[in-house]
Amino acid sequence: MTDRYDVTIAYRIYPKFGRQAFVLPSWKKYDLAMVCLKSLLKALERINYKLYAILDGCPAEYKELFSKLVDSDHLKIVELPGNGNAATFLEQMRLLKDQHESEIVYFAEDDYLYTEKAMLEMLEMIEESDVDFVTPYDHTDYYLAPSIHSYRSKIVFKSRHWRTVSSTTMTFLTKKPILEKVVKYLSLYPRAGDYGMWLMMTKMRKTHFSFRRTAYLYKLAGMRLVVGKPFKLWSPMPSLATHMVESMMSLGVDWNEIIGRYSLTEPR
Repeated sequence: MTDRYDVTIAYRIYPKFGRQAFVLPSWKKYDLAMVCLKSLLKALERINYKLYAILDGCPAEYKELFSKLVDSDHLKIVELPGNGNAATFLEQMRLLKDQHESEIVYFAEDDYLYTEKAMLEMLEMIEESDVDFVTPYDHTDYYLAPSIHSYRSKIVFKSRHWRTVSSTTMTFLTKKPILEKVVKYLSLYPRAGDYGMWLMMTKMRKTHFSFRRTAYLYKLAGMRLVVGKPFKLWSPMPSLATHMVESMMSLGVDWNEIIGRYSLTEPR
């Protein structure tokens, strides 16, 4: 395959706030979506990309936002009637698996705020031989939930420190050959959740939050948690992006300053 783009992005967006969303007092979901999208596009300035915008039950203003901010040569809008989180992830996976425009693919959610070098550094990292997945997010759970992140990470230094982790959210970078190998595990997201889905692939932990959840995970995964090659998921330190959730903003970065670059509302 001759790559037409450096990366193909499937960006799914929903017009309602998620739980505990980080918002400014005057914000509607559109304002959060606009700030996050602008930060991603800034991070893509030096990158040749294709962006599939999956608009799930979104009013017309969302389509107008993408059409205004993203050049038509780089944009494909997919409108869905409000299918929900799990269904839009499966659509995201289908689009990225079936496209032939780039080998590198990015699963993106609408509530991530990016630093300016985020995409360049992730694209650099995914080319390393020991890397299957890259997340831009240094998750607060890695520090605050030792019971589920009690393992020894491998740590390397590129433009910043990176470490292997057992799980992340549903925003991540990979390559099509890896995606094709793990479709059956990603497809279990609606039943396993993001944590269980990632454990099937990284195998850095063999248990879930509880005995009941662990038994269900083994039922879904079969022998995958016992035999088979683990896939390596890498996370940056400090973070290249943050999930815009009130209690889960990544440490070590002034996110209010970044919000201020893109928002019409004063940051906190």
